[in-house]
Amino acid sequence: MKKIIISSIILLCSIPLLAQKSGRQIMEMVDEQTNLPNEYQEMEMIQVSKNGKTMNRLMKMYIERVSDNRKSLIVFTSPSDIEGSAFLTLENNDRDDDNWLYLPILRRTRRISSSDITDKFMGSDFTYEDLEEEDINDFTYKYLGDEKGEWF
Repeated sequence: MKKIIISSIILLCSIPLLAQKSGRQIMEMVDEQTNLPNEYQEMEMIQVSKNGKTMNRLMKMYIERVSDNRKSLIVFTSPSDIEGSAFLTLENNDRDDDNWLYLPILRRTRRISSSDITDKFMGSDFTYEDLEEEDINDFTYKYLGDEKGEWF
């Protein structure tokens, strides 16, 4: 999700008309364009170990927005040792979000408590918290200009 927002910001910042907008206005435009009622994504997570060995994980993500709340489901499709593993999030306005992890090898569903939200997600550097949608009101923004540079 963060890469999508960062990519959107880069794309939007390349449009000259945005030079007249504030950082907050740009983020509002990004938020408006990326908050679709329903989404489907196919993603690849490439993990690189310290010795340079890579492990690819394929997943599908389904998102449904109902009012202010988001329901998301991530299902791993590859490799075979984690195929069928799934992470479900149901956002709540009045309490912590509900998060569950299903591991087919154990045939069990595990509730991820709010105290575990900073734990690593499926052996990656991501945490469960990284998978949550961020509220643009939680941050402040400053437009720094049109200077081009290398991002990655």
